[in-house]
Order: sequence, then C-alpha cells, then structure tokens
Amino acid sequence: EDVSYRAISELERGIAALSQGRVEEAADLAIQSADRFFGFVGIEDDYPLFWIPAVELALETGRLAEAQRLLATVADAPQALVPPYLRAQLHRLRALVAVAEQDDTAAEPDLVQAIEGLRSYGAPFYTARAQLELAELLSRAGRSNEARPQAEAAHEVFSRLRATPWAERAAAVASLAAV
Repeated sequence: EDVSYRAISELERGIAALSQGRVEEAADLAIQSADRFFGFVGIEDDYPLFWIPAVELALETGRLAEAQRLLATVADAPQALVPPYLRAQLHRLRALVAVAEQDDTAAEPDLVQAIEGLRSYGAPFYTARAQLELAELLSRAGRSNEARPQAEAAHEVFSRLRATPWAERAAAVASLAAV
C-alpha cells in the first residue's frame, strides 16, 4: 500500500465533501489524511498540505482537542526541524485555536508572527489570511483603527488573487472597521 497515495486520496475526498457542504465528513477525512501522512514522513515534505486543512476543519467542526493534537505534531518537533513556512503556519493555526478557546489576547501575538513569517516566506494568500484573522480579532476588541489597515491589505491581496469569497470577507471587516 502506498501511504502517500492513500493520504492524498483521503484529502481529495475531504475537499470534495467540503465542496458539497459535508463539513463533518471533510474534517474526518482531512484529519485522517494528516495523521496518515504524519505517520509516514513526520512534518517533512508535503505535511503542510495535509496539516493546515486538518487543523482548520477540526476547528470549524468544534473539535478543539483534535486541533490541539494536530498542532502538537509541529509544536513539539525540535525547532531546528521546523521549516520557516511550517513555523509561520503554526503561529497562525495556534492563534485560531486560541480564538476558538476565546483567548484573543494569546492569539494576537501569534497572528503578528504569522504575518511576518508568511510574508517573508512569500506566501501572499496565507499572509492575507493571517491579516484578515488579525483584523477580525482587532475588530471584535473594538480596535477598528488597527483592524482596518489589516483588512484592507488582505482585501487587496485576495482581489489580486481573485479569491472572491475571501476578498468579500475582508471588505466586510474593513467596512465595519471604518464605522
């Protein structure tokens, strides 16, 4: 059995389930694929392709313990073995877990580090995701003057990338922050 192929197949089926609104099934498959790939190669190679959607879908379906367990696969690795992109995503995803735990104070510094790391790595989509997530956090905290530039920057990137749903979400946050 080709473990890598099986993990990819599970993730593909999870993405298909998500596109059809079957979020619980998508989360199950994404988590399975991340676990399978991690068991095969650890955090090396293409692990972020499996890990990121697994954590995000675990959170979307309220599986906080699963999200924390998945975070630990990277957080507990020796730092010298964690590549910059994975480290930046760890900050972003750890912030999302903190938000799910209603701990925006802990989330903010992680999002700031995620933005810096993702920007320096050259990942515009995920940089914009982190900026939007920070803007949403700042907006909830009543810090509109800080939220708006983050939301506007995210909107600009999403628009350029033609990521319409994300651009609309960023525009909504920017307009709320402008009030």
